[in-house]
Amino acid sequence: MRTSHASHWIGIHMDPQRPDAWRREPYYSKLKELARQSALTQLVVLVFIGVRAWAIYPDRDVDLGFAAPGDKAVAKLVMTPRGPQYEIVIGRAEAQNV
Repeated sequence: MRTSHASHWIGIHMDPQRPDAWRREPYYSKLKELARQSALTQLVVLVFIGVRAWAIYPDRDVDLGFAAPGDKAVAKLVMTPRGPQYEIVIGRAEAQNV
């Protein structure tokens, strides 16, 4: 697990040989609890398996797709039927260097 308080994220790196391990108990419940707690402090919980990334929210998991070295997780505030909430997208490193 890596954390970056400056970037406001917690990253859990999984073994690519066991890509579904994070969805098994007791790990999944712990990740969801971490996501609930992190939502209050605007921290993002991310799971990395090789070059793929998932954002873990209290109510859902979102496959963010490919995340290359240097890419950044970017939180965007969006309006939903349940009110404002943060959505995480991957900011590509090559786009940041243009």
